[in-house]
Amino acid sequence: MPGLTIVQRRRWLGWALLVAGVGAPIGLVAWSLMWSLIRGGSRLSTLLDGRFHLAVIVTCLLLIASRWFAVAEVVRRHREAPHRVRAGVVAVAVLAAATVPVGFVMAGAVDARSTLDDVFVEGDSEPIFDLSAFDEPADSTTTTTSTTGVTSAAPSTIPVTTEPGATLAPPTTVGVTTTSIPLPPIDKTPLASVRTVLLLGGDAGPGRTGLRTDSMILLSVDQLSGRAGLISISRDLLRLRFPPGTPLADRYPDGFPELANAVYPIVSRDDRLRAYYGRGDRSPGMVATAQAIGYSLGVSIDDVALVNMQGFLELIDALGGVTVELPGTLSMPGNVPGAKHELPPTLGPGTITMDGTTALGYVRSRHDDSDYQRMRRQRVLLAALGSQISMIDIVLRFSAVTEALGNALRTTMTSDEFAELIATIGDQVAIVESVGLVPPLVKPSRPDYAQIDRIVAEVMLAIVSGQPSGY
Repeated sequence: MPGLTIVQRRRWLGWALLVAGVGAPIGLVAWSLMWSLIRGGSRLSTLLDGRFHLAVIVTCLLLIASRWFAVAEVVRRHREAPHRVRAGVVAVAVLAAATVPVGFVMAGAVDARSTLDDVFVEGDSEPIFDLSAFDEPADSTTTTTSTTGVTSAAPSTIPVTTEPGATLAPPTTVGVTTTSIPLPPIDKTPLASVRTVLLLGGDAGPGRTGLRTDSMILLSVDQLSGRAGLISISRDLLRLRFPPGTPLADRYPDGFPELANAVYPIVSRDDRLRAYYGRGDRSPGMVATAQAIGYSLGVSIDDVALVNMQGFLELIDALGGVTVELPGTLSMPGNVPGAKHELPPTLGPGTITMDGTTALGYVRSRHDDSDYQRMRRQRVLLAALGSQISMIDIVLRFSAVTEALGNALRTTMTSDEFAELIATIGDQVAIVESVGLVPPLVKPSRPDYAQIDRIVAEVMLAIVSGQPSGY
């Protein structure tokens, strides 16, 4: 209680020391709790906030300085007292011992502030891809529904030339034997309240060159109702389209000839493309991938979050693991470089608590099923991780969590937005739609982007209305 013994003889100094050494720490706790409530009760957003770390640094300095100053003042005041030297030595020794843990807290706050400044942006930013800034993608085919309920392309017709005065014969339909009715266009006006984040999982890690986005998920949240949905995008999706007037659109006028997960490395390796897409602090590969996904699927994308493979492993370890329910037995893949132990041959069935290495094997396995089931497991793991994050674990392992985030995550979001994203993913009530753009719904090798546009729009409209999309 620095200043308590001084306040009677030097009132202003005693109160100043009490405020600095006692009031400041109490004020920091009260401020962080109040600020968490103002921002929706998310303490995670407070722990990731650079202003909070600055407040911790200042409070630690005040806490240490006030006590050293108080001891120095008492020693000076009682310099004629007996045993003054021995009492002073004891006081200094006690203070030095108490200063060490406070110093560690302050150093951790300094490191966290520096690390998270590199991960998150400050303030609101423009959407990473705004569909309204470009013309709507031209549909390659007009989607129609036949009398048998099968979706097909609009029929081609051959015009019939007639002599003047002759009766005009009806056009001849080629290759279609059923009556087709064009589907009405979808009104996307209600989607103005929907915010969409593109979640990317990269395969970067020890022993791997470049980065391919093997996991791509759209998280859409209706900001009015709080309802949300997850849409998985196959990494094997072909013929992605790019917004007109962009370098990739000029280079690939007929669509991207490689798999969707190859956009990121192609941009990252090209100086000209990096210069165009890497505006500001944004990653060129993230921007280009978001533009390709957004334009091809007919949706605006507000932000992107990219987690690389090795960082994903370290982040789950830092958070203390994740628990998932497996309905059956799942064969494990071979270990990736950087794995912390050998994976077991199989997992499940039952409730499994996974460390980072095992969780990475869980989302990468495709021996027993397919890439499409792997995408479903990615959505399951995201939901489990979001719902199981413990604030106690984060506080106790804060340095490990922030270090793992610094190594794993790159995003265009603020720390508040990221905390809200984690809370939404973990809210099983909020997630009302979970859809994979995979067979039989979508053929990644022969995608009909008019159909995909319609599916994505109907899923997002379902999020807004609260009525199931049926997908």
